[in-house]
Amino acid sequence: MPQSKHILGRTGESVALAHLESLGYRVLTTNYRCPVGEADIVALDGGILVFVEVKTRSLSSRGETSFGEPAERVDSRKMARLRAVASHYVLTHYPRAKDGDVSIRFDVVCVIRSPRGFSVDVIRGVSA
Repeated sequence: MPQSKHILGRTGESVALAHLESLGYRVLTTNYRCPVGEADIVALDGGILVFVEVKTRSLSSRGETSFGEPAERVDSRKMARLRAVASHYVLTHYPRAKDGDVSIRFDVVCVIRSPRGFSVDVIRGVSA
């Protein structure tokens, strides 16, 4: 990944994190990695365990995002990987939980950088 794209991605994750906290999410961990993949943010929203995928893009000079809208980058393959990460997280962090004991949701946070700053959109309950 080119350095500037990496920096944009990390900045977007920081912006998303601050935004989620302002909405009342309690962040448990960031960049959770396990053998089956990674979740950008794992948080609690009330009593729901939320696995968050952050997608960041910059606006072009014409006001369009590069490579389409950020949420379009979360396809069924990415969601399957995120579900596997969620299963691993629950197994390791809630070892006594039975099926259905832990409520889980998948959110996508879209961060758009423009000359005026950042805009953030939270899409709750993504199920692609």
